[in-house]
Amino acid sequence: MLLGIMTLLFLVSCEVDPPPVPAPVANAGPDQNVTTGSLVTLDGSLSSAAVGATLTYNWSFISRPAGSAAALSGTTAVRPTFTADVAGSFKIRLVVNDGRADSAADTLTITARAITWASVSAGDGHTVAVKSDGTLWTWGYNSSGQLGNGTIINRHLPVQIGTAKNWASVDAGWAHTVAIRKDGTLWAWGLNRYGELGDGSNTTRRSPVQIGTATNWASVAVGGAQTLAIRTDGTLWAWGSNWAGQLGDGTGAHSPLPVQVGTAANWASVSGGYNHTVASRTNGTMWAWGWNWHGRLGDGTETARLFPVQVGTATNWASVSVGAGGHHTVAIRTDGTLWAWGRNEHGQLGDGTGTTRHSPVQIGTGTNWASVSAGYLHTVAIRMDGTLWAWGHNLFGQLGDGTNVSKNSPVQIGTATNWASVAVGAGGHHTVAIRTDGTLWAWGANGGGQLGDGTTTERNSPVQVQ
Repeated sequence: MLLGIMTLLFLVSCEVDPPPVPAPVANAGPDQNVTTGSLVTLDGSLSSAAVGATLTYNWSFISRPAGSAAALSGTTAVRPTFTADVAGSFKIRLVVNDGRADSAADTLTITARAITWASVSAGDGHTVAVKSDGTLWTWGYNSSGQLGNGTIINRHLPVQIGTAKNWASVDAGWAHTVAIRKDGTLWAWGLNRYGELGDGSNTTRRSPVQIGTATNWASVAVGGAQTLAIRTDGTLWAWGSNWAGQLGDGTGAHSPLPVQVGTAANWASVSGGYNHTVASRTNGTMWAWGWNWHGRLGDGTETARLFPVQVGTATNWASVSVGAGGHHTVAIRTDGTLWAWGRNEHGQLGDGTGTTRHSPVQIGTGTNWASVSAGYLHTVAIRMDGTLWAWGHNLFGQLGDGTNVSKNSPVQIGTATNWASVAVGAGGHHTVAIRTDGTLWAWGANGGGQLGDGTTTERNSPVQVQ
């Protein structure tokens, strides 16, 4: 009897307590970066080793940006949603309970960034731009369908073109527009008199049409009625008007399809003028071809060229810009110096004179020029300190200095120091530029609403485009 009791006590004392059931684990999911206006879907997960545990979700905002009215579609839903209505950080908490006394929590942050202007280009009387969300917008004159919205009605405010959100870059010409999508495809619309759209026809298009089937287009430049583009393999292609040899294929024949310019595969940048083309290679050399009245090719002559000819012997050209519709050329070297050549009756070269130049001349002594763009009769440039400068014809206020007086040397536009490089587009007689905060500004001629401010009023100082 005693032995049995002792054995029972021993067995009881040797019993091992069952292991504790692990507490539930909450995973609110990864942090996300979105654009304002986006519908955000939360996708957290819960786990628990408790047998028969009933897991419940409980989502809540820890904090929201000032001014936000965002609300979760369901605080106990598995995958609730909300709209990131303003820019800023949305901090969210997920709490899980498994039906016992145990619970766990996790947090995540959704960062909403405002949709801003990413790039812009100005044609003769219309403007085209891409936003940071990849959407494409146009405004201004539209008599040839150059806005791409399916009509020929002028627009005084930006209108979105289609619903695609994968536009990478766009360039505007005299009356046509060409753009590249992020998948490397090329699209064009507008006037097509000389085949400048590149779709094999001379049919004007009011909406974007894909040009060929290639998916390796890297950059595009539009001249008066010619189009130039570089592929990712470094080859250069051209199509459209060619009466002065601006396509560079050795003929004077217009081409409604892309033709390769020579066999070189080291083209770095290209820009088109009214009837001439200028491009740089990866070895830093500069090349030009086409019409050469007023010496716009920079080779010291006024002889038209059907093939690319090298401009001087320098091997430190960093970028090139040609007036779309104009007759002068401006370019920056890797040492930050600025050079110009060609027609100069309005001081558009910026050398302090009205003298035409047949070879590149340095503009001032500055070594901090970052980007430059040439319009029909004026030039705009940005320095490395973020300041904006302009010179040349100013009848329509296209310099933006608050006057309508032409200038033959660079003048600073305002006092802002946050103008973004490679984001200035100088069109026929208007100018558009983007600041580092993503805001877009415009000034100059506005007869077709090309400034995008909702009016047709000329502006001689920058106005913001919403």
